[in-house]
Amino acid sequence: MLLEYDGVATTNAVDTSSIAVAPASTTSANAGNIVTRASCDLVVGAMANGHVINAHDTPGPGFAEPILDEWDPAAFLDNVATGVSAGTAVSAQVAFERGADDGWVATQLAFRASTSPPLCQPVRLDFATAPQAVPANTCSGVTTIASVGATGTPTITAGGVAIALDGSGVTFYADAACAFPIDSVVIGAGASAASFYFRAASAGAMITAKGAGYPTIAQ
Repeated sequence: MLLEYDGVATTNAVDTSSIAVAPASTTSANAGNIVTRASCDLVVGAMANGHVINAHDTPGPGFAEPILDEWDPAAFLDNVATGVSAGTAVSAQVAFERGADDGWVATQLAFRASTSPPLCQPVRLDFATAPQAVPANTCSGVTTIASVGATGTPTITAGGVAIALDGSGVTFYADAACAFPIDSVVIGAGASAASFYFRAASAGAMITAKGAGYPTIAQ
């Protein structure tokens, strides 16, 4: 499916975003709350529900439903009729008309208008969590990298930052059980942080992270 809109910024188009998966069997899909930073954002939500065939879903307050694929089914929502001013809390929601389901995933993105001023962008990356003393061959606790603005506080990146992870004898993972290895993480467009876990062959190993256009950081 393809949706095309006029009036969206052509660079750094994403103001902020969110994503959620079903925490349990629910009667609606909710992409989670976001708070817009720019004026007159276009908020577009998407939901896929793989368990209920021929579903007929109802968009939440303030949203319209331009497309519904009843064979996946997937629903695309937007608030094109109203727009969202800066500082507005938004949550794209879809109610399931045919009962609860636990197989959905939902996301929403707030796109800046072409007339909105440029957003403040991160100037560096930094570890948001303290160094950990982890025994050899033991899965660490969560490690988080944040994109930081000129004021020294976490700043949302409108374009996203891919971050390569490295360390001698260190393996990185996406999950707390260290079952799914990775070699990079992404601070997504509209987000300000990304997290991972690691396991080292020896205690005291150093880990490094490098995002394109940013200095290497180490811990």
